[in-house]
Amino acid sequence: MFSDWALWDLEDYRELLVEVAVRSGLFDALQEGGEISPEHFDLASTRRILQALSAEGIVREISDWRFQWTGPRPDARMLYRWDAARRWLGLAERIRKSALTVPETIATPLLEETAPWLSEWMVRVLQPKPGTRWLDVGGGQGTWARRLLQAGAQVVLAERPGVVKGFETQDGLGLWEGDIFERLPDSGPFDGISLVRFIEDWDRPRIEHLLEGLSALLSETGSLYVVGYFRDRAHWGALFDVNVMASSVHGTAYEVGTLKQAAEASGLQATVEIGAEFDTYTLMGFQKTHGPHQR
Repeated sequence: MFSDWALWDLEDYRELLVEVAVRSGLFDALQEGGEISPEHFDLASTRRILQALSAEGIVREISDWRFQWTGPRPDARMLYRWDAARRWLGLAERIRKSALTVPETIATPLLEETAPWLSEWMVRVLQPKPGTRWLDVGGGQGTWARRLLQAGAQVVLAERPGVVKGFETQDGLGLWEGDIFERLPDSGPFDGISLVRFIEDWDRPRIEHLLEGLSALLSETGSLYVVGYFRDRAHWGALFDVNVMASSVHGTAYEVGTLKQAAEASGLQATVEIGAEFDTYTLMGFQKTHGPHQR
């Protein structure tokens, strides 16, 4: 089973990277001495593209912010193919009279497709005990929350207003709607808090702020679990980094070490680190340090 972000063919990713380099003018800049000017390029985004191109052997770093194109020159037929694909993708907006964006995206079905496998693996790994209280942050349509309920846990699913449609609460399963970065549920403490495929959408300052708030909701023996892809664990890590950048305004492709540092800054310490046997997911577990920490 492939990761959600890796359902595209790798060769397509390579071609898209090249197409981005040509369309943005990055390819031309590399032909004219290889120096990347902050006057013409957003350096943070460009660095990610260059790292992915470098990982694929298409460019080589000569010195700081100077790169050489070492791969084959962009093929005109390939560039035309992606240009044509872009025009076809624009048909959805053309045939829709309203200026509103098309509401349904392909991301949600893909996430829902892999959610059952991921939830079953998490149950086997974590073995949640009956009667324990859980908070599932950013739980989407509730696949993991309902699996926890089946295991005998009491669960609160936290999501933004309107994200979870047709959600039916039942004994032991509730829904909290709100901006988790602005306010926290007041129904703690919790024995377990889970953030599944969540942190990639947010930058480090927000994640540190959230982790610090969530740590206060943990019981004395409770644990916080982060499940997702990490740049140093995922297939084609540099491409995963670019995919996160393309799909989220604030997103960050975290490395395991970076997440540990963010957790420590939030008063948490890593206690569990387990990789999924079926994919490149990694589960990280944290507990409160009960001591002073630096912000």
